Amino acid sequence: MTAMPKYKQNYGRVVAKCTVMRKGLVKVDSIIVGDKTLKGKELRIWHLSGLERGDIILSMMNVKKQGFALVGDPIKIKKTGSKDGFIYKMNRFLKEKIEELSDREEIRGFILGVLIGYRDFISRDLMDDFKRTSTMHILALSGLHIGILISLFYMLFIPLLGHRNRAYLISLSLVFLYMEIVGVTPSILRAYIVFFVMVITSLLRRKTSFFNVIGISGLFSLILWPSWAFSYSFMLSYLAIFGLVYYNQVLGIKNKYLGVLIASLGAILFTLPITSYLSGYIPLLGFLFNIVVIPLFTICMWLLFGVLIIYIAFPPMSSLLIGFTNAIQGTFLEVIHVFSKISPVLHIKMQEPSSFVFYYLVILIIPVIITMLKERMGGVYESS
Repeated sequence: MTAMPKYKQNYGRVVAKCTVMRKGLVKVDSIIVGDKTLKGKELRIWHLSGLERGDIILSMMNVKKQGFALVGDPIKIKKTGSKDGFIYKMNRFLKEKIEELSDREEIRGFILGVLIGYRDFISRDLMDDFKRTSTMHILALSGLHIGILISLFYMLFIPLLGHRNRAYLISLSLVFLYMEIVGVTPSILRAYIVFFVMVITSLLRRKTSFFNVIGISGLFSLILWPSWAFSYSFMLSYLAIFGLVYYNQVLGIKNKYLGVLIASLGAILFTLPITSYLSGYIPLLGFLFNIVVIPLFTICMWLLFGVLIIYIAFPPMSSLLIGFTNAIQGTFLEVIHVFSKISPVLHIKMQEPSSFVFYYLVILIIPVIITMLKERMGGVYESS
């Protein structure tokens, strides 16, 4: 595993007003002393004990640039206030309700991590299991969350409103509230913009290419947060969705289940260089594990969001829901644990991600060649 990149730039000592996004991460609201180019960027700071999302802090720190990330060594942190409004209270409310869904610490930490982004509650052993099976990505708040929530809200409101577009617009509004509560990440914003553009084009009765939608999403994200251009999470999010759509559309697999597998392969191939660079190894059975884990995780997420909504609406059902949650999530985590024990890994020393140009050219050309061969041989290899 390659060593962490050295500090590229030292901004020196600054005094900044920051908003806590989550443990270890703040967003710089304003610079009082120092380089003003840091304004609006995300900054990683350690030892933020006793602080919650939404807290406003005045921090003096030594700020340096490490690779693509900005990091700060805090000298003094002073809490000056908090966003004690609706969003902050909703975040606290959801956290408390989710903690009540299970009486098992490991499951409770996992649920807090995958539903509202409190990954610090996930045990180190469980995190290691996900790393070894190459399924770490499912722990991040992502487009899967957005898609499930929009579908749940849509199914809830379509019988009440009887109008498809109105149900979608209300669902998008509620999901926007969810984004505010849990904090915006590149993958969540990407998914939200994609769904939003698709709903708008449906309202206008216009057709658009999914690649155009992805492009609009990425451009809009970078306009709002230019620093995301150097964020690994931003890269992984857009490489994954591009690989998924590219392999699915170029190969044109007609068999539904085979199409899902091929699309998943595309997402894995396009993100492999960066994930391998960050972890230092390649799980040799990672693709096979993902084929099993992703569908199971999707089912678990549907059940978790559904259980949370029912629990909030009908508290008397708590004992039944707690037992159900323990059984479903316990089984899923046991599968991850078993996979981690049989997962061989290839340890590698990766170079900078920019050196993988040839790799990306190859995985871009492969589906094109396969498609040309299929057409040339009269559809012999066409999926049924």
